[in-house]
Amino acid sequence: MAADNGEEPAEAPELPARGRRRRVLTRVRRRRVSARVRWRRVSARVRWRRVRDAAKDPQKLVGATVVAVVATVAGGFVTGLFGAGGGSGDGGRADSRPPAVRHCNGAACHGLDVGKLGCDADAQVLQDVRRPVRLQIKYSPSCRAAWAKLMEADPGDAVVITPEGGKGARAVIAYGHDNHTALVGAEGRFVLRACAEPDESGGPPDWRHFCVEATARDGKRR
Repeated sequence: MAADNGEEPAEAPELPARGRRRRVLTRVRRRRVSARVRWRRVSARVRWRRVRDAAKDPQKLVGATVVAVVATVAGGFVTGLFGAGGGSGDGGRADSRPPAVRHCNGAACHGLDVGKLGCDADAQVLQDVRRPVRLQIKYSPSCRAAWAKLMEADPGDAVVITPEGGKGARAVIAYGHDNHTALVGAEGRFVLRACAEPDESGGPPDWRHFCVEATARDGKRR
């Protein structure tokens, strides 16, 4: 009831401009989300309804199925690319799948790292000598390549591998007590020669330079 004292009734307080704007934005966002959900549901119903209606005609069925599958895959790709949340919260996800392993073959392996090519997956130890450091010659049948590894040595010591009639590879221990050379081609009736070289920069070493050899027959006997 209005007051009898002649005064006008008090008006309801108005919301601040910021509050009104926030309410409007919230309503708009809700409407957009609802519209997207409805559109996806309708699109899915239309696609699969076409597949059902075309079941009587094999050719139409195949065509409709292909269209539905392509549309589904494309939708999943876009969602994964831009994110399901529609914002820039986490910035996307990195692909967690391991990279495909590249392989080389024979002379094409020269100078490449064995670990990055997966050639060590089927590695065979053709020679394993300790004098007193340990020297190995390893061979990969799948890559048709070999490498030498020096162990139980010190920084500055080096290991070299040379195929008969080909280019060799050399590696120096920078830290720790082991290191291996890059790959060298080992095809056909190969002959490999690996050497361990002590570091003589700090005076006479505790062990002497020595070499070992391996051939294709050593791999066949294993």
